[in-house]
Amino acid sequence: MNLPIFAINLDRETQRWSELLASAEAAGLTLQRIAAVDGRALAEKDWTEIDLPAARKLSGRDILSGEYACYRSHIRALETFLAGGSAHGLIVEDDVLFSEST
Repeated sequence: MNLPIFAINLDRETQRWSELLASAEAAGLTLQRIAAVDGRALAEKDWTEIDLPAARKLSGRDILSGEYACYRSHIRALETFLAGGSAHGLIVEDDVLFSEST
């Protein structure tokens, strides 16, 4: 089975991408890079598709910009996967490393 793998990576994290890509290639895997949403570059007024009062109620605190950006990055990866039409896929962040036994 050729499982599509979507890897979330911030544009500024070039070293992490290089390490992830090298580990995937060594394991015989192909990745599709998903540009992560950068929480540092996104004002709270631009946060979309999130119910901040509900999130605050569930977590007992305000959502951090990095948490929101991570959420949006995963949504972006999921949308990319769904657009591809595959029945299965894998979404990872750039802190995972693959091995040949994976």
